[in-house]
Amino acid sequence: MQNGCKFKTMDKKKKLKIEYKNAKPQVGIFRIFSKENSKSFICSASDIQSRINRYKTQLKLGTHFCKSLQKDWELYGEQNFLFEVLSDIEPLEDNESISENELEEFKFLIIEQNSIKNIYE
Repeated sequence: MQNGCKFKTMDKKKKLKIEYKNAKPQVGIFRIFSKENSKSFICSASDIQSRINRYKTQLKLGTHFCKSLQKDWELYGEQNFLFEVLSDIEPLEDNESISENELEEFKFLIIEQNSIKNIYE
């Protein structure tokens, strides 16, 4: 009976690993929003979750490249910031990736459409 449980666990791990490898990352635009001063740091990303994880780590370590965002993070604390996806882009049918330039153009369109004015630079 124990061996049967072990094989089920191994099969489940293999299945999860395959699903992870086949998963397509979320592509689009997100922001880091300060609840204290309503400022937004807007970012385009070909893998939103990876970029969010990287920026959270950088902010926690005090190494984020946007000094004004870093300063506010340290002043107000992580609990006063919201990571929010503003728009995601559906994968292209032919598995062609979206260029960084296209993502940047899309970012400015999203900023305009959402009338976001108070932006970290």
